[in-house]
Amino acid sequence: MQEILKSDPKELLVIVGRGQEPLKHVVEELNLQDAVVLAGQIPVPVIRLNSSDVNDWLVAIRKKVKCMFLPVGIRGLKVCL
Repeated sequence: MQEILKSDPKELLVIVGRGQEPLKHVVEELNLQDAVVLAGQIPVPVIRLNSSDVNDWLVAIRKKVKCMFLPVGIRGLKVCL
């Protein structure tokens, strides 16, 4: 992340998901508090989404970011990958 910030100091890394407590210490140790956001877990919507809804959601997010990683094992996202 430090190398990325050298080329563009406005870059931002957003990490979403559970188990971020160990990452918090790494972010602080590397002094990246202004460049890394630990957003936590995003709740699953109550309504059941069909595969086209999930695909539209992912396309909308992808248009706003430079890079996105998704674990394959998330229920409901296998169809989209």
